[in-house]
Amino acid sequence: MFILLKKFKKVENQWVAIIMKLKTVDWLILIAMYENPDRTTEEILEEMRKLTDESYSIATVSRHIRQLKEEKIVSYAQANIDLRKIGLEMHFFLLIPNEQNKEENIKLLELFFDAHPYTIYRNMVFGDINGMFAMFVLPSDLDSLRYLIHAFDVLKDEYRIISSYEVFPEVQKLDSSRGNISYWNLETKRWNFDPERLRGVFDQPVIKTPLKELSSTVLHKLNMYDIILIRELTRNTLRSQKEILDDMLNKYGAEYSDERKLIDRSQQTISRHLKLLKEEGIYRGSELFINSEHFGLFIQALYIIEYETLEVSQLLKAVEIGAIPFPNSIYQGDHSIFLWLQLPPKDFAEINRIFFEKFSKIRVMVLGPNPMRYYLWHRNYDPQGRQWKSSLEWIATEPLQALQNSSLFPVDLSIRIQKQIPT
Repeated sequence: MFILLKKFKKVENQWVAIIMKLKTVDWLILIAMYENPDRTTEEILEEMRKLTDESYSIATVSRHIRQLKEEKIVSYAQANIDLRKIGLEMHFFLLIPNEQNKEENIKLLELFFDAHPYTIYRNMVFGDINGMFAMFVLPSDLDSLRYLIHAFDVLKDEYRIISSYEVFPEVQKLDSSRGNISYWNLETKRWNFDPERLRGVFDQPVIKTPLKELSSTVLHKLNMYDIILIRELTRNTLRSQKEILDDMLNKYGAEYSDERKLIDRSQQTISRHLKLLKEEGIYRGSELFINSEHFGLFIQALYIIEYETLEVSQLLKAVEIGAIPFPNSIYQGDHSIFLWLQLPPKDFAEINRIFFEKFSKIRVMVLGPNPMRYYLWHRNYDPQGRQWKSSLEWIATEPLQALQNSSLFPVDLSIRIQKQIPT
């Protein structure tokens, strides 16, 4: 189990974060922002007035929001994008590196993810599975997933970088509360978590929860500018439109070197395209990510729970009413629920006890301290055909070739391997 211990001190034989002194005004702002990061300063102030009789000015709220960002209490906000609306599907993979030359194999696997145009996340996992967890978004067609699986078969059977892998196709992110920061106690600097309350939720009768209706694609209505804007919204929505434009032209200018003429436009252009993304149901608000160290959230855990042991409604209710107050995301696959959870060590042990009491088919993994987030690569999009690139070469051959061209790729393996990509 890996836990970051920088900026920590030891108190009564326990590691605790050195936390910036949050004031009540900061806490109230965080509650309003966590519920909806897209709120304006005026809207945040209006929400604060519902929670307190204390009077705050717009200038005070603006100053404290700026301080929360500068002190890295608030990390970023990521857009919720309806992937099916833009013709994409999410797939999860669990991969076990080959034990022989394991460290080198992990580095090579990371290089493959870095080179693949459709990777959106990777991280090491430890626990019931010791390996790597990866998330991909692929075009919604009959072949893209098959091509990616072929690439992993090459990594396993020919390159021998991985010994095995598991795929979870067509995973949907569920609409749910991402936790409730109001359960963070300003005085004790701990989360108010009641294990018995959580047990009570799982003891209640199950209400059948239907899958949400699948969205129909509107990709044909979009152009390259829309795809670039989606990429920037998944990077961070806690930026003004002027800041987004400046970042595209300067901070991230190298990423858009071929599209500079396209993006070198006015803020009104961003406003118009953002309006389209909202009207078409593509952009569905944002999720706020807080600095885990400041809130004692030293563990990131991934739970995989099979369907027959848990109905979705119970987990959603536990999150909705604050029985699971910690930052979380919930995904649903064909046969499993995936719960990503950030939480304190002492509460991690208690939640594990409850889950193992209730669910017979559950796997628990701790995520590593060095996750890698990727943003939807805009050059996956073909502006002429208004569709995603989905050829065998794009999804399998080229990423594998990039791996072979790496200086880390073993010379003897490069000589020995004769790739045979099926047509």
